[in-house]
Amino acid sequence: MVLRAAEGVGNQQIDVCLGWSMATAYKWRQRFVEHRIAAIYDELRPVPPRCVSDEQVAALVNHIFKRKMPAENARFCAMICMTSVA
Repeated sequence: MVLRAAEGVGNQQIDVCLGWSMATAYKWRQRFVEHRIAAIYDELRPVPPRCVSDEQVAALVNHIFKRKMPAENARFCAMICMTSVA
């Protein structure tokens, strides 16, 4: 976005090129004008607290590594393991 704007491309062309809305292109251009390169990094957003403890993660990892899983079904086996530990 910044490179396109530096080339003189307008917000409408940028939003079409990147598949963004006009408001998004305008917002990022304004951020860059105000904060320069620091604006490239998106603002932090609040996140909900974790619902899984470190102990639960460790139990899941141990459970998965102890099981024999066929390579072609590894993703599905991992999902089954997750439900059995939870």
